[in-house]
Amino acid sequence: MVTSALGLGACLALAACSSDDAPQETAAQENVPSAVAAASPIQAPARTWTWVDFPGARCRDGSGTGIGVNWVPGSKKVLIYLDSGGACFSKWSCDNNRANGGPRSGNDGIFNRGNSANPFADYNQVFVPYCTGDWHAGNRPQGNVPGVGPQQFVGYTNLDLFLDRIIATFPDASQVVLTGSSAGGLGAFYNASHVARRFGNVPMVAIPDSGPPTPTRTAPACFQDLMRQLWNLDATVLADCGGDCPKKSDFLVDLTMHYARGANHRTGIVNAYDDAVDIEWYNMGGQACSPPAARFSTADWEASLRDLRQTGGGARNRFATYYVPSTGHVWLVGGQFFSTSVGGTRMTDWTRDLLNGTFRDVGP
Repeated sequence: MVTSALGLGACLALAACSSDDAPQETAAQENVPSAVAAASPIQAPARTWTWVDFPGARCRDGSGTGIGVNWVPGSKKVLIYLDSGGACFSKWSCDNNRANGGPRSGNDGIFNRGNSANPFADYNQVFVPYCTGDWHAGNRPQGNVPGVGPQQFVGYTNLDLFLDRIIATFPDASQVVLTGSSAGGLGAFYNASHVARRFGNVPMVAIPDSGPPTPTRTAPACFQDLMRQLWNLDATVLADCGGDCPKKSDFLVDLTMHYARGANHRTGIVNAYDDAVDIEWYNMGGQACSPPAARFSTADWEASLRDLRQTGGGARNRFATYYVPSTGHVWLVGGQFFSTSVGGTRMTDWTRDLLNGTFRDVGP
């Protein structure tokens, strides 16, 4: 049982660390993968956010980082959220991306335990901050961006360190949900196979929010090459994908479908049909190429989302989409998670159905 499993290297209060709720037993370690058998479970008070430092985890400027944990006694369900925040692949993008940061946690939306409409109210919740600039997917500690200088692109490496202790903390997990917003949404589909592999046969749901995998129409081949080389994706997410990702300059959709093929895997894509932030950032990625790629249009973006839905294959592939007719950006971590309804289907209801194995395509 995970209810008594939460261990802690350092507790920096996101909320007060009271000893009243502290676990009194040690969790059983049966069936813990050998790679994490020696990892120490996290200990922390229940139903409050606790920051856990991770020696060895790094932001792109070399400073340290960690994760936030908020657990529920008796729950075997685990929600892992990857934080948002742009990317670092050019001077402009790096200037608009966090290179470091202290403790962070979630409050509203999927983290709101007090709203009965929230399907994640009884989940153990893990918040993974974002300060590596690589959509949580890199392993290039000696990276360098022209005009910016040395960078540590180690999002994938950090996640492996976090997973060692997350898995040790929740060894009897019955379901794992990997989600994230914007850059974290991209991180969720990048790392879906990664996290699924680490948890073994535990049923898993990936829900990228506002960071969809798209083909070269809107994620130019030169931009995909730039990310792959700069962040060393060949050694991380593309290694996880293997032969299912044969096109090294057009791998985003293939990477998602590689994960979707898993018998215990479900996928749900949440996005605005005309997401202005996504459109601008993907276009900026193309502009970072040499020579710059041609800018794509809103119509191109809509077509890419339709193609993704069709490629996903619906219920036969345990794949669902929820497209909001909007230019907005990020849906899961604010009050909009509860207030958004498209065609009579509330986002919360669509999400609950996805978690329970019902797959619906909603929106344009």
